[in-house]
Amino acid sequence: MKKRPAFIFAFLLLFLSSTLYAKEALISFNAGLQSAFIFYDSEEIKNYNKELNGSHFILGADAGINLNAFEELSFSIGSDFLCDLLKDGSDYSNHLLLDFPFGIKIYPAKNGFAFGISYVLGICYNFTFTEGNYIADQTSWGNGFKLLAEYNFAHSGKSKYLPSLGAYYKCMPRGNYNTDNIIAAYINFNF
Repeated sequence: MKKRPAFIFAFLLLFLSSTLYAKEALISFNAGLQSAFIFYDSEEIKNYNKELNGSHFILGADAGINLNAFEELSFSIGSDFLCDLLKDGSDYSNHLLLDFPFGIKIYPAKNGFAFGISYVLGICYNFTFTEGNYIADQTSWGNGFKLLAEYNFAHSGKSKYLPSLGAYYKCMPRGNYNTDNIIAAYINFNF
């Protein structure tokens, strides 16, 4: 248990020191972690999730490539992966969401604050085990959109290595007239 405070201190030190030296290249890469609130439209998923009262967490990862064409404009393409895991004893309801956004970020001022909009192509895989019944299925591919706001510490020009903090809203139609609404927060590291 003594290693945990040291790990947290080292992570905070890396995060804070990297914000002092930020700069973006013409092409940059980012990868990070995210967590979210997911509002499912499917009655079947809602019912499975209501039956389970155990542990529930949502964790994800994302990665992307940015073309920083102008100081005020960046084009991006990437992937978002969210794991929605709900467990109650031996029963579980897990949902894996895989999305591919393509869009733009606009920096209205010379600092690192940006707004963005993306077209998103995505799919959701569902794995449910309740009352001895195992169900695995997937939705059809859906076309949606993503609105984001972020602060990119690397945008100011001092160093290319460093984080972006942000949040987004994603609307993802999943077929059968169902739409998932996702609100997420993330931290990305820039390379």
